[in-house]
Amino acid sequence: MTTKEELLKSVAAKSDEIKLENFEKIVKKPEFDAETRKNAFLAMVDIYIKKMWWNNVARAYNNAADLAKTFGEKQELFFKAGTYFVRADDYFTAEDTFRKSIVLAPKNERTKVLNQVYEVYISLAREYESKKMQTKAIAVYNKSLTLNLPLEKANEIRDRMAILYERIGKPREATQVRQQKTNATEMAKKKLMPEVKDDEDEIQAQDLI
Repeated sequence: MTTKEELLKSVAAKSDEIKLENFEKIVKKPEFDAETRKNAFLAMVDIYIKKMWWNNVARAYNNAADLAKTFGEKQELFFKAGTYFVRADDYFTAEDTFRKSIVLAPKNERTKVLNQVYEVYISLAREYESKKMQTKAIAVYNKSLTLNLPLEKANEIRDRMAILYERIGKPREATQVRQQKTNATEMAKKKLMPEVKDDEDEIQAQDLI
């Protein structure tokens, strides 16, 4: 087995392109053990992040996860892959990858991992906001609403989306999002209210006379 650090050291004087060529040869050759190939993918990640090639980062993490031996390491690497698939705007693959991470997590930690997934989306949306990239922020916020979020969190996101829609000159979309918030709140209230039958209504009314 060759560690990630050893792989990077062996090509330290080379250009990024040559480094990637070397690592790609390693991951494609079955004669290298799984751990070395995994570490080669992780070495490639460092270069891809520097170049901001988010989809490549995500796929390298994903491939490394497939080669990892323990559930814990697989879970962690799949989560990192999902994080960069989100950054690469590949939400469908991100969702599938995050699902793998959640399934691999111990049952008592799955809610925690789900919350971390939520934070990935929200952090990226806020980053886009800070860079005045409102349309991208809206897309990420909108995707986060497909997660199984508590009503309070979901409505906070809807409030934020409405503000962003107004900033980019889309008042109709802002109104629609606010209406979605109202509808979601009303539905939640109905679920909390006990169902009362007609005859029970009559008995209660008589009691009040």
